[in-house]
Amino acid sequence: MPLGRFGDFNRYSIPDLVMDGTDGRRSLRVALVSTGHTYRLLILNALPLSDQLLHNSIEFLAYEAPGTVDTLACNEQEDQCHAVPFHFAADAFQVVFFEKASSLWYWTGDGFTESSTSD
Repeated sequence: MPLGRFGDFNRYSIPDLVMDGTDGRRSLRVALVSTGHTYRLLILNALPLSDQLLHNSIEFLAYEAPGTVDTLACNEQEDQCHAVPFHFAADAFQVVFFEKASSLWYWTGDGFTESSTSD
């Protein structure tokens, strides 16, 4: 069953949509983003369906209103991460793996960028 969230991700005052689903071969995360009088389809994530089925966790999409959330800043040499406040001005969404991890996806003007919010 496809999972989706609406939001005005690119601040055009027209609803956009992000959705998880499958084309029968791949597990996909796609976005329909308004571009004036039409929409542009973006593939944000594509995994072979067999790989997605191997992940033993519950994943869902959560709407995030504009504001501030904590993201993770990591020092790879010391293998340490700490919370850093991140402000975003448009709607965004989080991908949440139950009791494992989450990431914030937000619009940058050209497309979406992902930032870890927990590990």
